[in-house]
Amino acid sequence: MFAVQYLSHQCDYSDRKPSLNELIDILLKIVLLLVKLIMSNLAKDDWSAEDRVQRMVRRYPLSYHDLFWVTLQRLVGSKQKDVIADFGCGPGLLLVDLVKKYHAKYVYGFDESEAMLKQAARFLSETISDEQFTLQRINFDESQVMLESDAIDLAFAGHMFHEIADPGNLASQVFTALKQGGQFAILDYISGNPDGFIRKMVGSGMDEKHARARYPHMCKHSVDDLTEFLSNAGFSNIVFEKIDEASRAVVVGIKR
Repeated sequence: MFAVQYLSHQCDYSDRKPSLNELIDILLKIVLLLVKLIMSNLAKDDWSAEDRVQRMVRRYPLSYHDLFWVTLQRLVGSKQKDVIADFGCGPGLLLVDLVKKYHAKYVYGFDESEAMLKQAARFLSETISDEQFTLQRINFDESQVMLESDAIDLAFAGHMFHEIADPGNLASQVFTALKQGGQFAILDYISGNPDGFIRKMVGSGMDEKHARARYPHMCKHSVDDLTEFLSNAGFSNIVFEKIDEASRAVVVGIKR
């Protein structure tokens, strides 16, 4: 059905039959379009179903383990952060931990999934009052983040940059929202070590074949790419450390 609709929009053959070459050309366009759609979706998961939400809850300790926290605090420091924002907050467990570790007075959580935000509200309500957090549903590829300028002390984006179409745009929005001296910390998969990535994914419950297929898409950015996104957005004093057999990296920049 898709091919027929696409073909009908490409040419009007109401008064003649298409030539063989014309048909081949249209079919090639359809194949290329389908390949592009499939390849782009491999990097991005659908987390709208409740079972996917609970799966992320169960996998949280595997992604945000002790080494991650040691690395984050080494790069960000341990001083109090009054206002924190998590871009791609998922079920909210990271925000809960950030509140505890940095004694935040107010937090923002942004995510595309309504189911994730509902779970985040439940977890946050067990830690802080409802007046101390705001959760917002947003499509990062289509909408701007609704935050005032100079509003937050620490921003975080975990496993987000490989999913969105324009990471540089999000970095620029975060830069505007940060206070002077505020920090933006990115955690993401990085290119360069496919075997390490596959072992990481298999250890998290993914089968090896699926992990190999997803490597080019989830690890499409290098550490240099991530630092460049921050640098181009205006961040300075950018530092990073690789973790998990160099399959992921924590990258931090400061707004001066």
